Amino acid sequence: MTAGAFHNGAGYWSCYSRTPEGALYAAYNATQYCADPNLAARALPQTLADGPGKAAATSAARRNDAPCSPLSPAGFVMQSYDGTNATVYLLVTTATGALGAAGTNLVWQHGDWKIKVDASGHNPIAAVPAMAAADNTPWGANG
Repeated sequence: MTAGAFHNGAGYWSCYSRTPEGALYAAYNATQYCADPNLAARALPQTLADGPGKAAATSAARRNDAPCSPLSPAGFVMQSYDGTNATVYLLVTTATGALGAAGTNLVWQHGDWKIKVDASGHNPIAAVPAMAAADNTPWGANG
């Protein structure tokens, strides 16, 4: 089974499969865009779900002069998936080697997985302490 992404246009990925794996890859790839503010400004209008927060998040990305560091995947939990909506928790290793975890809500919209943000353009799921190894599916160089 291929989960995508199948298209890399202007530096960002799209055309994920409508599967749990496709939602996982869409969530992870979205975490990488902030490392390059120019890429984030191009990618967010295409990767965020329609709604009032889309414009706010896109505008904030265009003003971002302090990019984040790329994150390396360490594990994940597919909290929910029904073919139209998914919630994925990613366990990631930061550039400093620290572990962190954050959730992402996604919706199948316009033939692809899109990231849901709240009306202010932020992720509505608060960051959580790193998940225990037993609570996630290992993923990445050591997974």
